[in-house]
Amino acid sequence: MAGYFYNQLTTTATGLGTELALQVMPTKKIGVVARAVGKRLGIANPFKGKTFSQIDQIFKAKGFTTKGVGPLTGKGSYFSPNGTRYYLDKGGMYKKGFEGPHVDIWYNGHPSFEKVKIILDGSPKMYTPIK
Repeated sequence: MAGYFYNQLTTTATGLGTELALQVMPTKKIGVVARAVGKRLGIANPFKGKTFSQIDQIFKAKGFTTKGVGPLTGKGSYFSPNGTRYYLDKGGMYKKGFEGPHVDIWYNGHPSFEKVKIILDGSPKMYTPIK
C-alpha cells in the first residue's frame, strides 16, 4: 500500500509539473520544453540511434578539432572549444564484460566526474567519478 501511495504521489507531482509547463509555454514550444526537461534530468542522449559517421559530421559541424590518426575509427579524439574530449569507442569484449558502441566523454575540470560513457543504443549513461 505504501508503494502504491508513493507511485501515485510521484506521478501526480510529475503531472502537475508538466501541466504547469504546458500552461506557461505556447503549444508549439512543447517539444522544446520536453527536450529541456530531459536534458536537465540527464535523460537526453544526443547520440542515440546515430552511427559514428553521423556523430563525426555533428562534431565537425560544431567546430570540434580532431587529434590523432583517425578519430572516426577510434584512433584519436575530438576536442570541443571548451576542452572536453570525445572518443568514439566501437566497444567489444573486455575484462568486465561486453560493451556496446559508445562515446566516451572526458571532462576538462568537472568537479565530480572524470568521464561519462554514452551508449549509442540509448542505455543509461555510465559515470566515472574523479579518483
